[in-house]
Amino acid sequence: MVRCVTDFGRVHAKRLIQNWILHLAVTMMMPDIPVTTRIIGTDPFRPNTAGMQVFTPVGDAARTCLEDLAALYVYGLKQPWPFFPRPDCCWPGPWRKTCMNWKITL
Repeated sequence: MVRCVTDFGRVHAKRLIQNWILHLAVTMMMPDIPVTTRIIGTDPFRPNTAGMQVFTPVGDAARTCLEDLAALYVYGLKQPWPFFPRPDCCWPGPWRKTCMNWKITL
């Protein structure tokens, strides 16, 4: 199954995180169907061009990812994070290496 999301404006970190969580939730709701999510919007690195972010199927790892995100959310409620929430795609991590590959459409 392919889930397509189109929005006017820049595809920024907040939009990516929201759609990553929805991607994981849809994957858990349909465990026997591989889910791919495509987010289409303005490329944040090249003005006046469209960009597409693709989240590939994660399978059984969806539950672990959601549990990790929930734990980070609870941690953030207890004490402040050591960075600001708007550094747009600057936070390094394993999810960035696997999911943050821009495909530019001219």
